[in-house]
Amino acid sequence: PLDPPPTLLPLSPSLLELTLYDNALTRMPDLSSFSSLDSLFIHANKITHVPANHLPASLTELKLHDNDLRSIATDAFIHLVSLESLSLHGNRRLICVPSLPRGLEDQTVITVDSSAKACRQQST
Repeated sequence: PLDPPPTLLPLSPSLLELTLYDNALTRMPDLSSFSSLDSLFIHANKITHVPANHLPASLTELKLHDNDLRSIATDAFIHLVSLESLSLHGNRRLICVPSLPRGLEDQTVITVDSSAKACRQQST
């Protein structure tokens, strides 16, 4: 049997910082409705995948390190136009990291294991 998706209600949608590290989470909760969320600390869990449309565009800091990430949706980060820090290190099974919004590659501090490469973009 699959675990039900985690629910974070009744947290306020105006929450600025959310700390969920070291909770044995296996799924990324849908946090897209937290439109004021600035910092998300969800490291040291057992999350295997970051789906699209689960993160609010307001994030400036995202800590996903030391999970069990195997994949990240190619458009999971594309709307994070304010992102300043992204930590993905310690996810040994993660093979590629999707693109950030255009112009942020040089402005965002990203920590990732050397085995993870940029994902190839599919041509349309």
